[in-house]
Amino acid sequence: MTPTFFDGVVDRPRLRQILDTTTAQICVVKAPSGSGKTTLLRGWAAGQAAAGHPVLWLSISGEADSSRAFWAQVAEAARRVGELSADVAARLVGRIALVDDVLDVVIDALRDRDQVTFVLDAYEKLGDAAAEVDDDLQRLVERLPSVRVVIGTRGRTRLCDEKLLLRGRTRLIDDRDLALTESEIAELLRLHLGSDDSGLARAAARETSGYALGVRALVLGLSRRGNVPVDGSQEWNDLVATDLSSELADESMARFVLLTSAPPYFDAELAGAISGRGDVDAVLAVLEREGFGRWVPYARRHAVFQYVDSVRDAFLHRLRRHDPTGYRGSVRESARWLFEYGDYEMAFQLAVEAEDYTLASRVYVDLVCAYPEIYFTGRLLGRLDALPTSVLTRYPVLALGLGLVRGFNPVLRGTAAEAYAMAARQHPEGVEVLGGPIDRFLLTSVRAVALRLCGRFQESARVSVEAIAELDSLPGEFDDASVEFVAMILRQLSFSLLQGSRFPAALTAMARSAGMTKVAATRNYAFSYLVGANGYLGDREATEDAGQAIDPAAWPREHEQSYLNVMTLAGEGFTRLDEFDFEAALDRVARVRRHSPISEFWPFVAAVELHARIGQGEALSAARWLEMRLADTPPPPGIGDNTATRYLTNLHAMAWLLAGRPSQAEPLLATESPRAPEIVPARLLELILTGRADQAPEQLAGWLRLPGHTNRTKAATLLLGAAAVLEHGDEKLATALARRAYDLYLAKGVRAQVLLAPAEHRRQLAELAREEGEPDLAAYLLDGVPDVVSLGGLPRLVRLSKRELVVLAALVDHASREEIAKVLTVSPNTVKTQLRSIYRKLGVTSREAAVRTAFEYHLLDGH
Repeated sequence: MTPTFFDGVVDRPRLRQILDTTTAQICVVKAPSGSGKTTLLRGWAAGQAAAGHPVLWLSISGEADSSRAFWAQVAEAARRVGELSADVAARLVGRIALVDDVLDVVIDALRDRDQVTFVLDAYEKLGDAAAEVDDDLQRLVERLPSVRVVIGTRGRTRLCDEKLLLRGRTRLIDDRDLALTESEIAELLRLHLGSDDSGLARAAARETSGYALGVRALVLGLSRRGNVPVDGSQEWNDLVATDLSSELADESMARFVLLTSAPPYFDAELAGAISGRGDVDAVLAVLEREGFGRWVPYARRHAVFQYVDSVRDAFLHRLRRHDPTGYRGSVRESARWLFEYGDYEMAFQLAVEAEDYTLASRVYVDLVCAYPEIYFTGRLLGRLDALPTSVLTRYPVLALGLGLVRGFNPVLRGTAAEAYAMAARQHPEGVEVLGGPIDRFLLTSVRAVALRLCGRFQESARVSVEAIAELDSLPGEFDDASVEFVAMILRQLSFSLLQGSRFPAALTAMARSAGMTKVAATRNYAFSYLVGANGYLGDREATEDAGQAIDPAAWPREHEQSYLNVMTLAGEGFTRLDEFDFEAALDRVARVRRHSPISEFWPFVAAVELHARIGQGEALSAARWLEMRLADTPPPPGIGDNTATRYLTNLHAMAWLLAGRPSQAEPLLATESPRAPEIVPARLLELILTGRADQAPEQLAGWLRLPGHTNRTKAATLLLGAAAVLEHGDEKLATALARRAYDLYLAKGVRAQVLLAPAEHRRQLAELAREEGEPDLAAYLLDGVPDVVSLGGLPRLVRLSKRELVVLAALVDHASREEIAKVLTVSPNTVKTQLRSIYRKLGVTSREAAVRTAFEYHLLDGH
């Protein structure tokens, strides 16, 4: 008798020989459902594992919508079978989600392994991502000869292209190869029926064409009938087409398979909970023997049972359609088990499917704690996007999750605000997520984050203060899981506080997050926020200390280009500006350019780039660049009534002023509150460059007292204030203001603002400092500072009133005062008076010169 791999399954040495062949590193088993692909691969993989050859089995889940998602599933599979620790797997998944070329990460992880074989079943579920994964696998085996890939698929794959087959790069086992031969069918009949009827085997082979599912149905049916139907009769066809449920011994077993088809895999405990049976082990032994599924040893805690895909699909469809109550109960129980098992993503999907949104919220919190980058992979989009508004407003954690997934999708980013708004106007009455008082902290925090992402920054900062107060009122100590959750939430609240100009509270929350977590990667995220925040605020020592606290070993190797590191590089960019090293500052920006346009850190990164380009003498092109970006629909994330946007607006207005375009700068300044400290430096520069420095002294004291100054804005206000009062003639006050700016530099290291003061004023202030015996102050004002702002080299700055701009625009189209007066419905004398004022301000004496100057300095842009 031919030996068998498993009870009831025929050994197929002709196919096993193909799979054993190592001349081709890729082998594809391609055939329709029910052809025996999975049975063949499981038997072969088990044999390989028994022989000591490493095998990593992965059944594609259907959610792998990209190469990144696929390799993340591979990493998760390695974690479940114990090939990788949870911490290493988490770091690997993080690296996969963030790098440009995922394969570099995979190769790095496999480089030191002597031999490994990937068995990828249900490959067709990759869908549109298959082509990308095909390319990855080809490149993988080319670069690592120690890797083999065996694929089971129903669908097409480019790995079956004829040129690859002809060159021996790929081996193919198709439906013709998988078709059971007459001798193999005869062996099945002997195993299951004790029959040596060669005629029956021949007839079965002819009528079923060796289709494994049809043969199995036939064999099981014959085992019950005890006689042989007529060849080709309707009875025979009915037998082959009989629903898989009728192949089972009795209705109770069919019911068992029906209920346990909900989870992708299960153990005896879950099967008992779902089915209510006490003889689960015996039932599963029968199902394994009958070919419905088998125990898979490639699991984290212990072996799990997994149905053949065609069996599970058939029963799952039937369960959904005919027993929705049983389906929801089974899915809910499965979701809870998967959550405890550590398969958070699958648990989340099933919890949503079961409409157990409390469990889904709980799972989502842990999922984001474990994989903070999950929301920008897009893998949760389908489930979240299908939730009705009534659910999203009652379960704000899910609404926030939907907003985050949409927000990181370039196509859907414009719809994210709707989801954030639902999370902000939450109505979670009676809803529990974590349970107990901590839920109040969670829901308040979700509201604070949602408000920020809605653009309601000041309200978000206020609610963040409330959330932290609720946290401080919680009794007792947190367990390890809660500690990581709280650390993650504190990081989010800290960013709301930063954008709401509550700087001390923001820094405290960031440090608290870093201090409480026990996970090195989470601690890095908090320190990254501290680097960015302190760099922006202008505290060089604190910025460098936070940067040194980051553990490089806890980051993915490519962390510098990752989304999670944007704030680190923004903070480093600010410190490079203080050194007037504009190339280095722009280099920091370039490293995160792929991520910053879709992250709410964008205003911080843009501020570094704008300041650096001003420092390189590119004020006009930089101003135009920012203007175009801000005109995007929707605008870049993070733009709104917050400190970073106001600081960016300040630099934008300065860039226009330095380019000789006050008409573009003035609307920017007019939109901001006169009490916004971030805008004060631009207001001072405008007064200086438009000949109105005499207005500065009376406002300067009030501007310096405004709450919400950063070290950067205060230093810029002091230095530009010194320039303004110096022009007004008060040398003593000017020197005192410059000295205060220098003292701030000595204490905090901020110097980038020095280049924004006119070179003429800096030189005059330096001379006064030398006269006062302060050479260090003089060096601060001059040494290494580029002359970006020079009154003699700046374009002409012209200030026309709105009415004068209207008259100037009419002058372009009409030659006479009378025509202009008629068009504007005013008297010719009024036009004459306005033209005289225009000519004087422009320094011209004719209509032609006025029109030429208007176009030269873009005075009519927008008219």
